[in-house]
Amino acid sequence: GENILLHYCIENPGKDHLSIDVGGDYRGGTRANRFKVTVVDAAGRELPDPAPSQLEMGGLSPLGGAKPGATWFENVWLLRYRTFAEPGDYTVTVFHDLGWGERQAKDPREVTLKLRLKMPNAAEARQVIADMEKAKSDSGSTWGEKGRPAADFSLLRFPIYRPLLAEHGDRDAIAGLAEDPALDATRVLLRLVEAADVNVSCAAAIALSR
Repeated sequence: GENILLHYCIENPGKDHLSIDVGGDYRGGTRANRFKVTVVDAAGRELPDPAPSQLEMGGLSPLGGAKPGATWFENVWLLRYRTFAEPGDYTVTVFHDLGWGERQAKDPREVTLKLRLKMPNAAEARQVIADMEKAKSDSGSTWGEKGRPAADFSLLRFPIYRPLLAEHGDRDAIAGLAEDPALDATRVLLRLVEAADVNVSCAAAIALSR
């Protein structure tokens, strides 16, 4: 349920300015689509893309770069690229062309990490929700700087979160319940349709219509 943020790091160990080309790939979509992200589980099975059809209307494309000895960061919101349905061990591979052409063999622009996900207990799930409530929503690119964790309540679609979201009964909670396919989640949404707060009742009705 956590909104996993990866920092893609470009380091310049040389004596000259390192020019890179990023951006121009996100407006109208759910992610920066020049990043190519794959994830496989412990059995070697590739995880599905949650939104394979991306609308690409361009966007700002700064000619960034890193000064000698400096570092440039790009943010990769992992769950916009792959869907994790269960706990386990995963291998994540991330590639960006940086304006330097096609991917090559043993390309330093391709990075890999090992990731272990576990299902939280009730106390940990409550903390995940509390952290999301404190986090800011994603405000887009930070142009070379490390981004901060952002709230995305739609990721809280697992059974452990359901009673906690039902307690909250607000628009953020509805975002998580809307992605939960269980009948109990639908029952909560039906109750929230009758909420006194018109914003909550309308959000619940829209979630049900989906």
